[in-house]
Amino acid sequence: MVRERQESGQTKDRTPETLDLAFESVPSADFDVLLMEGVGVQVPPGYTAGRLVRERLGLATEALQARVGTLCLNGSPVDDLETCALGDGVRIAVSGALPGLAGACLRRGSVLAAMRAPITLAATGPGRGGTVTVRLFNVMLRLAGPPLLAQGVLLDRERLAEFLAGRSRRFWLSARSAHLDGRALDTPLEQSVQASLPSGRLRLRIAASGEGGGQETLCASS
Repeated sequence: MVRERQESGQTKDRTPETLDLAFESVPSADFDVLLMEGVGVQVPPGYTAGRLVRERLGLATEALQARVGTLCLNGSPVDDLETCALGDGVRIAVSGALPGLAGACLRRGSVLAAMRAPITLAATGPGRGGTVTVRLFNVMLRLAGPPLLAQGVLLDRERLAEFLAGRSRRFWLSARSAHLDGRALDTPLEQSVQASLPSGRLRLRIAASGEGGGQETLCASS
């Protein structure tokens, strides 16, 4: 059972430092636990769930957006993503089509939507922006996980340290470089990354390593 981890609603005085990890071949499955439990994403005022799906999750085309079977905001299913504004502390869960009758009821635009009318989220007021917690499930881990990680997600130091400490030797052998706010970290990366993590909240950004030793993000930032 995947526990929910909320990275939002925590005001920080300083700008989070960025940890960039570049891999020869990104071990996407290793990051599934973070994405299912929830990662922080900073959004500006007026930002909607529709923009988050297109710009942060990389589902820019109608065909990709159609793969979003269910989107819940604070536990309530959302049908119209463009009228769903986001504010600090909001929790968003995004998944593909879910099985069974319950899945059919929760599906966006479902003919059975009337059965969940009491819990369906209506249009919200203007969002104030802030840090929202995004959780991804099933097919969304592969479709939206890489673009989200490439743009960067917010994590508390303790949680990031716990995650990195649990990675296998294969994970670290595939890592080509690590930078903390642009400063290259020494090898072996497993030890230097853990020792260099600052206190507070950090931005984790994942990239594929280019042939020339540089980094290529998995998805261009919007």
